[in-house]
Amino acid sequence: CFSAGVSPYGVEEMTGNLWEWTRNLWGKDFDKSDFLYPYMLEDGRENEDANRSWKRVVRGGLWAGTIVNARCAVRVRNRPDDDFNDLGGFRVVLVAAPV
Repeated sequence: CFSAGVSPYGVEEMTGNLWEWTRNLWGKDFDKSDFLYPYMLEDGRENEDANRSWKRVVRGGLWAGTIVNARCAVRVRNRPDDDFNDLGGFRVVLVAAPV
């Protein structure tokens, strides 16, 4: 039933109920990011060793929220240890083949 939305790789139904953690730091303040755009690699937002108190950018979408959030371009923020993972599914990424 989702054939109109199939990706070139045969993946279906990628919008909604899926959040993907990114490497990008948001900052410590929930309402205001410590990093501005345009994106600059040298500004420290890619620090993988940052303290867990730093929020990270999460992208994806969620059907349980408003229709504005039911799209793949949504960007939000949360700490990795917050209870956030019950809001949707997960995506598996294959970095190299064969497995």
